[in-house]
Amino acid sequence: ERGNGISYEKFTVMNCNISKKDYIVKLDNTSSLFKRVVNRFKRHLNNRKLRITGKFTGGGNHAWISKDCIGGTLRIYFLGNNNTLCIDEGCNLKQNNTIFISGDNNYVHIGKNVTFDQNVSIVCCEGTNVEIGSGSIFANNVRIRTSDQHAIFNIDDDERFNRAENVIIEDHVWLGNSVVINKGVHVKSGSMVGIGAIVTHDIPSNCVAVGVPAKVVRQNIKWTEHL
Repeated sequence: ERGNGISYEKFTVMNCNISKKDYIVKLDNTSSLFKRVVNRFKRHLNNRKLRITGKFTGGGNHAWISKDCIGGTLRIYFLGNNNTLCIDEGCNLKQNNTIFISGDNNYVHIGKNVTFDQNVSIVCCEGTNVEIGSGSIFANNVRIRTSDQHAIFNIDDDERFNRAENVIIEDHVWLGNSVVINKGVHVKSGSMVGIGAIVTHDIPSNCVAVGVPAKVVRQNIKWTEHL
């Protein structure tokens, strides 16, 4: 159990045998895939319209989702072993967002009071981490990925040069519509990234970054969710 005092619902996949009285789960016996969480947090989440769907393979995967999260449909995919997803309290995951975890020993943590608009996608692969700080806001179609999901090699020595890397988004970061955060990026607290930017390098704190690739265009800023 996590010792931070936050109340989580937990579902555990261990060789596709799921046991938790707060959940009713259907399994496809022919493919051994997690098919659907039918209960959908009846006592806590369903009233707030957060609907959990997804697929699982492998074993030892854990998802921790705070009981007071709200939103629409959240798709969760665990395709591997010993992976962990943690969503802290107060998050608003509005509609059609996806967390895709592939391979073994990956970790995704979404901090307190984070907002996702529609079609936000997180792809975490190859034993990496995604850390999203508290109070951050992601607009529609934001993409975060720790891996290219395909290997690229040098012809001369057959050495791979596009290995997966962690992604860190610190507290109170605003990502605009259709921003892409690539592997290895660290966006520091208080910053915002403009519409359509592709971020390939670290972004300092309290600045505005825009463009392809994203570049800092203004420093010493602060932003607020409300006008």
